[in-house]
Amino acid sequence: MAKKEKTQTLFDSIEKLSNSYGICSHITRDGVLFDFDTRNNEKKLMVDLGIDYVRTDLDWYVCQPKENDAFNYTQHKEALDVIGDDLKILGILTPFTPRRTLNQWEIYVKATTRKFKDRVNCWEIVNEADLVKYRIKDFTPEEYVKMLKSAYSIVKNNYPQKDVVYSGLCDVNCGFFERTIELGASRYFDIMNIHNYANKDREPERLIPYFKKLNDYFIRYKINKKVWLTETGCTTMKGWASEMTQSIRLPRIFIISFACGIEKVFWYKTRSNEINKNDKECFFGLVHKDYTPKPAYYSYKTLIKICPNRSTRPKLEKNGNVYSATWKRPDGKNVWALWTSKSEEVVKLNIKGKYKIYNLNGDEQSYNSCDYTITPSIIYIVGAKNVDIVN
Repeated sequence: MAKKEKTQTLFDSIEKLSNSYGICSHITRDGVLFDFDTRNNEKKLMVDLGIDYVRTDLDWYVCQPKENDAFNYTQHKEALDVIGDDLKILGILTPFTPRRTLNQWEIYVKATTRKFKDRVNCWEIVNEADLVKYRIKDFTPEEYVKMLKSAYSIVKNNYPQKDVVYSGLCDVNCGFFERTIELGASRYFDIMNIHNYANKDREPERLIPYFKKLNDYFIRYKINKKVWLTETGCTTMKGWASEMTQSIRLPRIFIISFACGIEKVFWYKTRSNEINKNDKECFFGLVHKDYTPKPAYYSYKTLIKICPNRSTRPKLEKNGNVYSATWKRPDGKNVWALWTSKSEEVVKLNIKGKYKIYNLNGDEQSYNSCDYTITPSIIYIVGAKNVDIVN
């Protein structure tokens, strides 16, 4: 019999899921690459999915394109008005390219957080700060900590109930994060924030050692923060991953993240603009350019239905090549999710109690024996009293 390996909850997190499902949408940016012009369709999609949070940009270059201009938030307001009170908002404060002064940054932060104090629930300080150096010459961890510290002070002095979210890092192992922590950054944010993608041959199970590495930093520097994964996804550009692969990987990303103690997970993104067939950025969406759904749209919607908010945090273990996660829904029903990382595995399941089995898209499945072929495409067993892998 294969040895069971249990995945530990690594980070400070509440026992039950709460507002845990998010999506990234560029509804505040205009132009063919972004979603301002289709913001009503974006909102409709989000509500239909059943997500809780939208992550979007409150770009400095949009509200004050020239240094001495008065702030103009018309475009931002029109986008957030569409969202209304139906979804919570994680707003991203962004640096200006080329670089402006720290004093100018503070003016922008004060003006923007004041303007949207009743609309934005929490503030992220710069997207992927470890990559800003490619847009702003010689951008350093030292500069980021100054920006983070000043923004944190402004938000907390004026809106103490608002959480400040660290920059969503492209890679926590690149040295940027550790250097900011050495400079005292952990005093200036409430929520840690990371990004990680399941592109090409990068299966979602890679997240487990990645989260463990972040936890190693937390232990080393005595950090105790909640952690959000504010960008994850899988591009369907030709040569990267098929639409079915994207769909199959999506629920595994969320379940693994929740099991490791990640509080919220945001899929990147809503719509594929599909403008440039050679640009992977154009194919991350859950729907096509015309808003027709990809398979991943349905697998996300099914996951939210089968593991809704107020479900217990999934517990994850590996039995041989088979991953098994279990949780209890707010209606009292137990759920098991089973999958493999790559290959198929035939297993015997001992299932007790009355139950139903659903596939990735929520279609009910029937099996005529206790032998089950487990694949990377997840199955959900709903309502059973207990599920054991026999062999």
